[in-house]
Amino acid sequence: MSRTVQERALESSATRRLQLKLEHPVQGINALDLQASGDKNQVVIAGRNVFKIFKLEDHSFIEKLDLRVGKINLNLSCTDVVWHPSQANILASCATNGAVVTWNLDHMRRSKQDKVFTDHSQTATKVCFHPKEPNILFSGSNDQTVRTFDLRQPLESACVSVFKVQDRVRYVEYDPHNYFTFASATDTGNLLLWDLRKTDKSMLSYPTHSGPSFGIAWHPEETNWLATCGRDKTIKIWSWDGHSKYLTQEHVINTFAPVSNIKWRTQRKHHITSCSLAIDTSIYVWDIRRPFVPLAMFDEHKDVVTGLAWRDDSHTFISGGKDSMLIQHVFKDGKKAEENSSPVGIGMNIYGTICQAVCKQVLKKDTVSSSYQNTRRPMIFRRQDAEPQAKDFDSKILVYETIDDKFPEIFMKTAKLYKLRGLPFEQLCEHNANVSRSLSRHQVTQTWLMLKLFYIETSNTMKKPVESFAKSTAGENHLKGLFEAEKVLNKPSDKKSSLTNVTGLDSTTGITSDESQSDSEVDPKFAVAACNHKQNHQQGGYFFQESEDDEEYGDIQGTDGPDEFDELPSEAFLPRHELIDRPPSPTLSKERSRPESPVSAEEAEVCNAFVSKLQDSVIPSYKPNFSGPQLMARCQPIIVDMLKFYAEQGDVQMSVSALIVLQDRIRGEIDDEMQEHWFTSYIDLLHRFKLYTCANDIIKLCKLEKVGSMNQLSTVIYTKCNRCQHDLEHCGWACRHCNHQTNTCSICHLPVKGLYAWCQGCSHGGHLSHISDWLKDNKTCPTGCGHMCEYI
Repeated sequence: MSRTVQERALESSATRRLQLKLEHPVQGINALDLQASGDKNQVVIAGRNVFKIFKLEDHSFIEKLDLRVGKINLNLSCTDVVWHPSQANILASCATNGAVVTWNLDHMRRSKQDKVFTDHSQTATKVCFHPKEPNILFSGSNDQTVRTFDLRQPLESACVSVFKVQDRVRYVEYDPHNYFTFASATDTGNLLLWDLRKTDKSMLSYPTHSGPSFGIAWHPEETNWLATCGRDKTIKIWSWDGHSKYLTQEHVINTFAPVSNIKWRTQRKHHITSCSLAIDTSIYVWDIRRPFVPLAMFDEHKDVVTGLAWRDDSHTFISGGKDSMLIQHVFKDGKKAEENSSPVGIGMNIYGTICQAVCKQVLKKDTVSSSYQNTRRPMIFRRQDAEPQAKDFDSKILVYETIDDKFPEIFMKTAKLYKLRGLPFEQLCEHNANVSRSLSRHQVTQTWLMLKLFYIETSNTMKKPVESFAKSTAGENHLKGLFEAEKVLNKPSDKKSSLTNVTGLDSTTGITSDESQSDSEVDPKFAVAACNHKQNHQQGGYFFQESEDDEEYGDIQGTDGPDEFDELPSEAFLPRHELIDRPPSPTLSKERSRPESPVSAEEAEVCNAFVSKLQDSVIPSYKPNFSGPQLMARCQPIIVDMLKFYAEQGDVQMSVSALIVLQDRIRGEIDDEMQEHWFTSYIDLLHRFKLYTCANDIIKLCKLEKVGSMNQLSTVIYTKCNRCQHDLEHCGWACRHCNHQTNTCSICHLPVKGLYAWCQGCSHGGHLSHISDWLKDNKTCPTGCGHMCEYI
C-alpha cells in the first residue's frame, strides 16, 4: 500500500465513530493496545477468554487474527497486553498465573506464541517494552517484584534483573526520555523510580496517593512530567528533575470515581484521558489547567472501561470495557460539560461569609455573532469549526459578609462545654441547660429541661401520694390507729381518755404512755392532724420539706384557718417528764418488724370508710394518670418531632447531642439513615472549625457502625529507615534490613518508642520530655548542629 493510500485510509477511518460488539461469550476486555509501528492501523484486545487482533477499516473493525488457539490454559487469561514499539510483529502479554508471554505474528504455525516466562509466583499485572532497547521487557507482579527479561536469552536465564518492592506492583512504565529510568506504582500508593543499573535500591520512593495507585503515564513531550492515578479519586501531575529526593506536584484533578487508567492525548500538551475503576462508565478528557470540569465526556460504554489508546492524529482514540465493546471515539462527538454548566457559582465559609462568582460574559453578552456560516463569502473565507479547547472566562466575584453573626462563637463554645457522658442523665441535662442559658439560647435551655422532666426516673419525679400512709407503709397497726382516731372524733368524751386513745395510735413508734400524757393538753380536734404529721414524718413524706407541693397540700390538717390555732398552749416549751431508758427506735426509712395486733373486720371497715372520706375531702385533686414508663412512652413522638425540628432548622448540634444523652431511651424511634446523616453533618462542621477532639468524641459515642468506623480509616502511617530507605514494617525505631536504629534521641541517644519530637529544619529530635527540658534553657539543636530548632 502506497503512502498516499495509507494516509487516505487512516483519514477516512479516523473521521467517524466505529463500534464493535464481540459476539462470542466474552467476559470483557481487560486491556488493549494500538500498533506502534507499521501501518498503525491494528489494535489488539485481551481478556480472560478473548485475545484477538482487529484492523480498523473505513466503516468497521475487521478481525485479522485470533491468538487464542491451540491448547487453552491460564497463559491465555490475560491481564495486560502491549505492542512492541518498533516491531509490528511482536506482542507481549501477562496472565493471572504469573506467566509473561511473547507473541510473534510472523510464525508460520497456527499458534503465534513465542516464549513463556514463569519467573513470577503470583499474578502479573503489567508488561512494557523498553522504548529504545527492542529486546528488553519489563513486568510487574503481585509477588512484590519487577523483573527484566532479555528476549535474546534462553528461558532459563532470560530474567536478567529483579527489583524488589515492599508491596504489590500495580503498574510499570518506562521513561521514554531517559534510557535507564522506569517507574512502578504499588498497592500502598507509592511511586518508585528505578535506575536500570541499580537493582538493590530505588532512586526515589514517594507517596503519591492515599490508597492503591493504578496507573502511570510519562508525558510524551515534557521530559520532567509524569501522571499518576489511584483509588483516592485523583489524577496527579508530578515534576521530577531526575536528581531530587522528592516530587513536585504540578496539578491535581479530582474525579468522580477511582481512576484505573490514564493516557496523555497525543499532540496536546495539557490534555489527559481517564477511565474509572468502578461505578462510572464514562471516559473523560481533562485539561490540567482547568481540573474541575472535564473538557469532553464519552458515555457509549455500558460497563467499566478497562483500556484506552490514542491514535496518532489526536482526534480519535480506542477504548474497550467489561461490556465486551470495542469503540473508536471521535473527539468532536464528545459531550462538552461546560455547555451545561452554570455560569454562576456560590459558596459560603464556616463563618457565614458568602462569595458569588458571576461570569462577565453572562452579565454582558457580546452582540457580535462569532459565526460566519450565514455570510455570502466564499467557502475558503468562512470560519471553520475549531476543536473545542479550555476557554478562558473572566468572572466577577462578589463577597457578602454577615453582620453580628455569633453562630461560629456559639457553636464552638457549645461543642466544647457540652457534656454528653460521665454523669447521670439528670445532671447531663442540667449541665447542658446551664451551658445553653449562659449563651442566651433560651429555647435550647427549655428543651434540655423538658427532656429531664420527660425521661427522669419515676422514683425521682413522682412522689408518693398522701393516702399511702393509711394503706401499706406501717401495716395494719396504722389502720388500728386510724380506727381509734375515728372513735375520738365521733364520740367525744373526757379529754384525758380521748387523748390516751389517740396517742395509742402510734404504738409502733416506741412512744411511751408518759409521753402521750405530756401532750394531754392539746385539743382533741387536732389529734388526727398530729397523727398524720407523725405518720408522714416517719415515712419521709413531703410535709416537712420545702417544696411547691406544700401549698397544694397545705390544708391537710383539716383546719378551718389560722384562727384554729388560738387554743394552742401559750408556753413555747412545756415541762418535760423524766426520760426513761429504752431501746433505740428503728430507722425511719425501714419498715419495722414486730408482732402486729389483730384488727377485726368491723374496725377495718370503719377505717377504710374514714380513709376514703379523708381522700375526697382533703386531697381530691391528686389522681395520677399514668406511671413513669407510660409517661415516657407518651412523650416519644414529641421528642422525635423536637429532634427533627432542630435538624431541619440547621441545628444538628442539638439533635446529635440529645441523641447521645438519651441513649437507649429513644432507640428505634428514628431510622439509622437519618441519624447517620445528622452525625456526619455535625462531624463535618466540627472538622471545619478544627474541633477534631470534639469530633472524635462524637464518633466514639455514636452507636452506628458506619459512623463509629470513621476514625478507624486511613490510620496507617508508613515510615522508612533514614539509612537504607526501606519501609519499617514491624517497629518504627529499628530497621530489620540494615540492622540499625532509626533516629534516636538527640539527648539520651536511646531509641524513642513513644512520642517523638522532631525539627523539620535539621531533622533532629528525641523524647518529648527531654526536648522540652532542653528548650527551657537552650534555643539551638542539642546535637550541636547550630540550628534554631522548632519542634512539632
